[in-house]
Amino acid sequence: MSVQEIALPHAGRAGQATQIEQSRAIAEVYAAAEMARRFPRNVEAARAAMLEACKHKELADRAFFDMPRAGGRVHGASVHLARELARCWGNLSWGVAELSRDDAGGQSEMLAYAWDLETNARASMIFIVPHARDKGGRVEKLPDLQAIYENNANAGARRLRECVFAVLPQWFIEQAKASCVATLEAGNGESVAKRAADAIAGFARLQVTEEDLVARIGRPAAQWTDRDLGQLRVAFTSLRNGETTREEAFPRQAAAVTTTEITAQATAAQATTPTPPAPAAEPGVLRKQVDEILAFARDHQLDEAFVATTLRVLSGRPGDETVTHPGDLTRAEADAVLGELRALAEQHQGNELVMALDALVAARAEQTQDGAR
Repeated sequence: MSVQEIALPHAGRAGQATQIEQSRAIAEVYAAAEMARRFPRNVEAARAAMLEACKHKELADRAFFDMPRAGGRVHGASVHLARELARCWGNLSWGVAELSRDDAGGQSEMLAYAWDLETNARASMIFIVPHARDKGGRVEKLPDLQAIYENNANAGARRLRECVFAVLPQWFIEQAKASCVATLEAGNGESVAKRAADAIAGFARLQVTEEDLVARIGRPAAQWTDRDLGQLRVAFTSLRNGETTREEAFPRQAAAVTTTEITAQATAAQATTPTPPAPAAEPGVLRKQVDEILAFARDHQLDEAFVATTLRVLSGRPGDETVTHPGDLTRAEADAVLGELRALAEQHQGNELVMALDALVAARAEQTQDGAR
């Protein structure tokens, strides 16, 4: 048989496995609707489950987002909260699917939906996700399939959040948000003074000073309230997750200089012989390093425990338990870590890169243990 005679599959032709999957999905929908009819939700039980879930700090920490958008800031309830509320409400079908992918055109067609199987309330969105991202004021094409997958997942999560919130009762959402805020403000029963001190120390690792925090809240730390600390917790989570930068979350303004200060500076300059200033370090260097390391971890879906281990081993501080975030490193240590990550990225892509990083960290840790013996 010649090459021309071979019948090749094409995009418009559904294979047997696809047809079986379509039939199975239709059967599942009918079965779910029938179960919802036979076992309707208990609204009070759903509310109790929601309130219990929102009491946990692990959910409250991820319940809100705060990030820059179009010259301003947007904030609200996150997709993590939406998914938990969908679980608590019950008899709700929701999800995200990639309908088609056009590699030549550089885009994917996606579907996000939420469907209340009892009330038949349904919200869905079909949208196009370009295989590109904004970076430094320009559009950059995504480099590989893993990056495309993660970009599609992020875009789908945002639409899914809106679909779930569209079919849930508004009172249910507002009570959940209020409960999560109360959990953040309670701070596991610790005093306001201790939580304020912990907040200052935590932000310091991200190159945010106490003065930055005071400027954002509008009051000195000694006067912060539970609500103030809850807002700072949301900002800290967004900053640590790389959803915003220090400059965007805490813009610094130059302090006004009075006439008296200008006169005093001029007099001092005339009375002393000026000496050439020592060359200053490039501003924001460490912040750029931190952002690059966080972006690497986010792009390759590395969990916090593995990131902490990687930082300790590659920076030469394998036994230092205080290193949990790139901001805990010095500039030299962050440079060393970035050098290793960049070298791996030049040789591997996608899952292979993560496996290579895992092997490198394990090998370095073993070498360290052998040296200690």
